[in-house]
Amino acid sequence: MSNTHVNFRQFMHSCLSGDKTGRFIKYNKSTKQVTVLLHGLAFANGVALSKDRSFALVAETRTCRILRYWIKGENAGKVEPFADLPGYPDNIRRNSKGEFWVALHGKKTPFADWLLRNTWAGKALLRLPLTFDQLHLL
Repeated sequence: MSNTHVNFRQFMHSCLSGDKTGRFIKYNKSTKQVTVLLHGLAFANGVALSKDRSFALVAETRTCRILRYWIKGENAGKVEPFADLPGYPDNIRRNSKGEFWVALHGKKTPFADWLLRNTWAGKALLRLPLTFDQLHLL
């Protein structure tokens, strides 16, 4: 789940405001139980299960990184950084060989990096009468 405050189409708001309400959730089909495995994610945007099902990778757009959540083994329940990316991930998929593919929505730039670290500036920018396309060009 990307966040709990805005819908998916408003992702720019989520990123620029510093929102960290994203969650990684497990649903048990048999019991219909929902369990939050990770919380406090900065725009979670994609999940892929490893070929052996021992871990899941979670793409976190705002931080330009991939997290590994261990499902099985001695590290089960733990999370660790898997990759720092040169851009903003927009989903992640595993191929038949067990390799992971990550789409990048855009390149990380010094200005965008500064803007995301300084949420006061992002919040101020959101108050301006800019269209999505204008914001996206920053």
